[in-house]
Amino acid sequence: DFWHPLAKTMESYSSLNDLDDSAKEKGVGPMRERIESEEYRVLILEKNGPKAYMMLEEEISITRSKGRCVKIADLYVKEVWRGQGLGTAMIKKAREHAENRDFDYLKVASEWENEEAREFYRKKGFKPKKVQYVDKID
Repeated sequence: DFWHPLAKTMESYSSLNDLDDSAKEKGVGPMRERIESEEYRVLILEKNGPKAYMMLEEEISITRSKGRCVKIADLYVKEVWRGQGLGTAMIKKAREHAENRDFDYLKVASEWENEEAREFYRKKGFKPKKVQYVDKID
């Protein structure tokens, strides 16, 4: 039950992130499919209950010389456990996963307005690579 709190958190950054009333129920099936898929890895940090969650997605670009990438699709630490190194531990696990499977790099995206997340990733060695633009259709 991590993806929904993460999605709710993202609502504050853009109206394009607003969830509909049945998002939690609608998301169960697709999330289960991701968890069972070979393309995704899910890590849950538990000790006396679940504290943090990360979903990794493996991507391969056949046209790039360094095209083997592990994408951190989701990373969420429950608010009461933030600031205690759990996010850092999850990033370390993502790096280990990428290294053990001979991938070239990790990537992650965050909302532009989420300066806290952007700073967290910068401190972990991530560098900005591209910006994604959106144009809402009314």
